[in-house]
Amino acid sequence: MPNDWLMGLRPSEESRSLVPCSAPATVAAAEAELGHALVLWATEAAARATDKVLEQITGLDRLRAPREQLRAVCESCVLTVLRGLRQDLPATQIMVPIEQMTGIRDLVRLEIPLDRLLRMMWTSHVQTYEALLEALERTVEQDQWASTTRRLTDLTFAYLDAFTASATSEYEAERQRWLGSVVAVRRRMIDEILAGHPGNDTQVEDLLGIRLRHRHCAVVLWAVDDITTQSPTALDRLRRVATSMAQTLSAPNLLMVPGDESALWAWLSWKESPPHDAVALMNEVLPPDLRAAVGPCDHGGEGFRRSHLLAREAERLARAGAEGHVFDYAEVSVVSLLSARREQARWFVEDHLGALAGADPKTAELRETLRLFLAFGRSRTIAAQRLHVAPTTVAYRVKRAEELLGRELGHDELSLRLALELTVRLPEEYGVTVR
Repeated sequence: MPNDWLMGLRPSEESRSLVPCSAPATVAAAEAELGHALVLWATEAAARATDKVLEQITGLDRLRAPREQLRAVCESCVLTVLRGLRQDLPATQIMVPIEQMTGIRDLVRLEIPLDRLLRMMWTSHVQTYEALLEALERTVEQDQWASTTRRLTDLTFAYLDAFTASATSEYEAERQRWLGSVVAVRRRMIDEILAGHPGNDTQVEDLLGIRLRHRHCAVVLWAVDDITTQSPTALDRLRRVATSMAQTLSAPNLLMVPGDESALWAWLSWKESPPHDAVALMNEVLPPDLRAAVGPCDHGGEGFRRSHLLAREAERLARAGAEGHVFDYAEVSVVSLLSARREQARWFVEDHLGALAGADPKTAELRETLRLFLAFGRSRTIAAQRLHVAPTTVAYRVKRAEELLGRELGHDELSLRLALELTVRLPEEYGVTVR
């Protein structure tokens, strides 16, 4: 097969812990064709390209998670290039990754100019091309180097032309759709409110179709496999679900706009108060492949803003891998504060749990048992009922957890409980919690 030298590419040792961030379908297709090691090489190359883009291109800090969002786009494009090179495909047969289309839509909605998008693509491509050239020098025989390099250059820059043409076309089409819609005007006003610039109440109410003095509950809706959520059909489905929620909760007013990261932002409003079991009712109408993050109910313009920002915090924890279906900020407020800086949260966990922070399933089982044991006032019986095991099993696991902690329970118990809660909300770092 052409370009067999690609199969010898390996990530550096320090980058082996990187995890691909493209859509699962993109990663699965690439691994089937390229193998796991080459996919990890692409992940590393994309991470470095992302750093270069963020270093050279200004204005991207308006993205909610600039590095993560850009890395997904870079990575999917690198994987597409590698698959094309592996098969020696002409540029006309290259499929532009859906991640690139989703990324373009986010840039349009943040009013980032087209020339900045094209500079990002060029910077990312050159970084990847240079990495491929370095690998080529190490792996290809001298007598084949010139012809292989020429072919690599021709193909990769042809692919860049294809990506650029597609990106330009999509950008212009999305820009016309976005700027010409009432939704865009509403979103710009909402962005001003969220930034702490509420404007004139009457003007806001007329444009958004709500009464600021009412009570508002913000909801963020997205699909589990959300890479295609911003398609018109997918957005219509999210709108239907939000409408169903409003009807179920007897909310007389509902405001919806497309949000960031392939999500729908919604506000349900009541003149008085919402049902006391609002979150449970939302859970009943939410399809299994969708997720919802819910902010606290509050009134006025500041309440409108506060509810949404806290719903986004619940969304952040949900997207980090927390288990659940509807994520209520009220239930994760402490963990939200503790994990606002992820690396610092990980240090806190490791400092207070020691060996009990291990990522293997057995250690996760011990952690969950100890978490429930402490949460229910050291009741073996209640913890056993929650875990569907015998109380003696709970006692054994708690004793084993103490051994891993290296101390008896009772020492700085608040910090211990907080660290255990963090491991539940950061499952990809500390293994799968056994429930």
